[in-house]
Amino acid sequence: QTPLDVAVLLDGLSEEALSQPAEDGGWAIRNIVSHLRDAQGVIGSRIDLFLNEENPVLESKAVFAWARDENERPPLTREIFAAYHASRQEMIAKLEALPFADWWRTGRHQEFGVVSIKQQVSYFASHELTHLPQIKRLVKQS
Repeated sequence: QTPLDVAVLLDGLSEEALSQPAEDGGWAIRNIVSHLRDAQGVIGSRIDLFLNEENPVLESKAVFAWARDENERPPLTREIFAAYHASRQEMIAKLEALPFADWWRTGRHQEFGVVSIKQQVSYFASHELTHLPQIKRLVKQS
């Protein structure tokens, strides 16, 4: 649902508005969308690890640091969003095809210890929800 909610928030905003930093010097909407795309990439690759390996090692990733890195992203925020949304749709298709018992497949996270697919999907879904109010505040600012 989150990509659909984000799409509504982005609707009608110019690239200039999407790239405007927060008044407090924090992230612009563009940075948040990049962060969501990067986090989606992490959970997508973790799902693949869970499905292709027994008890995989899940490395910690610096997704917050990546949000300001302009070297690895398309020039337009909507292109970043499109990559995020497409990756999400691909992951959802995999999860919908997953046998129920496989939701409890486990891996070893460097910080959090033993975690399951179910826990990782829940964590990333709730993480995304924390960024929706942030985007809403920035939309009002623009």
